[in-house]
Amino acid sequence: MPDPLSSMPDTIRLGDSLDVLFCFDQYKADDGWTTTIRWIGVLTDFSKLTTADGENFLLSLTPTETNDNLNVEQMSWIASTTDGTDTFTADQGTQEGLVNFATADAQDLRSSNQKVLDALIAVIEGRASTDQQEYTIKDRALKRMTIEDLLKFQSIYEGRVRSDKRREKGQGTQLIKINWRRP
Repeated sequence: MPDPLSSMPDTIRLGDSLDVLFCFDQYKADDGWTTTIRWIGVLTDFSKLTTADGENFLLSLTPTETNDNLNVEQMSWIASTTDGTDTFTADQGTQEGLVNFATADAQDLRSSNQKVLDALIAVIEGRASTDQQEYTIKDRALKRMTIEDLLKFQSIYEGRVRSDKRREKGQGTQLIKINWRRP
């Protein structure tokens, strides 16, 4: 077994093993504390008791546990530590469940932002043949988005897709500081 991670990763591929060693300054396993990790999402509610590893806490999930108990979604997790009397939140964060390619059926793996962007582009490309902005069928009126609105939303979703791709690569966001000086 490789060395466990020193912190919870931002993503977990369902069907993969996960080993994380939690080290808390105030809560030590050899002092009688226990730690449970719980994941909560729209489709997920799963808890796992860690095992003592000296004074630290080892979270070990098998491929079956990640595949059967976590989901392809954004989940919140919490490390809850107790000595039997007092309970504290020792750590928390978010984690994205990624599809298990070994068991996945053929499916559209694009992000929801990518799907919206692709749909917007398809509408924009088909605009040349559609010159009617508004029409009525029986007593229902339908109005199409203007090309300006479509282009605005295209720009918004291009930014969201870029952010998704940076996050997938582990790049996240960058803080850039600028100092403005007068001449």
